[in-house]
Formats: sequence, C-alpha cells, structure tokens
Amino acid sequence: MHQKTLWLFMTVVLALACNLTAKTTDETPIPTNTPPPPTDDGSPFISITEPVQNETAPVTVSPGGFRAAGQVRGSFENNVIVQALDENGEVLAENFTTATGGGFETIANWELDMQVFVDAGTSGSLRAFFTSARDGSVVAEDTIPVTYGQP
Repeated sequence: MHQKTLWLFMTVVLALACNLTAKTTDETPIPTNTPPPPTDDGSPFISITEPVQNETAPVTVSPGGFRAAGQVRGSFENNVIVQALDENGEVLAENFTTATGGGFETIANWELDMQVFVDAGTSGSLRAFFTSARDGSVVAEDTIPVTYGQP
C-alpha cells in the first residue's frame, strides 16, 4: 500500500510540474533592442537597433524627428541608407550615414536622425540597407514597422 501511495504522490507532483511549465503568460513582451546575432562567418548584414522594436505592435516615432541606429558588416566604405516608408512602401524620407568602429569584415555601428513630414498616426516602416559598389543591388537590409506619431 505504501508503494501505491508514493507512486500516486509522485504522479501528482509530476503532473503539477508539467502543468506549471506549460502555462503561458499574458504579459506584454518587453521591447528589445537586440538584433538577431550575425553569423560568425563574416557575411554581410545590417540591423536596426533604434528605435527599439516592439514584438507586438509598430514602434511609434515622432515624425518631427527621431534617431535611427544599428549595426552593419560588409558595406562598402561602411555606407548605410535609411528610408522612412509609408504603408505602401513609398519613400517618405531618406538619409545616408557612414558606420563607425568597424571595417568591411567587422561589425560597425551606425546612427542618424530622421524627419518625416506626414500626418500623425501614419503607418509605415523604417528600412536600413546597403548596396553593392559593383552593381548597385541591395546586399543586406532590415525593416521594422513604425507609426509616425500618435493620431
């Protein structure tokens, strides 16, 4: 009888433990500013780390001015192009910068200020990319959804 009681007790404890670890929370995800890690193989990449991306909704940025920043590797002369796009992909504003602190095969940081002239509440995206010096094609890009101001 003692073994059956012990077995029943262990089964209940195991079931409770499985149930506790399987539960999900309704907490709002915390925005992160950590881009997916680049591969260590030296391949080209670009990421947007600011404005901080929210996992559940577009980032709200001030159309009157906001800072964009990120990391890049593999860009010729560390050139970065950033575009503010509307929801149809039309360019609302474009700016250029040169990343610092790295080289063609190492990670460099970039940052710039953007200003967009649209009505508050306009949906769109922020796109960072760089092109090939050889043929002008896009080598790497990153895009995050944004809302330009509160409606």
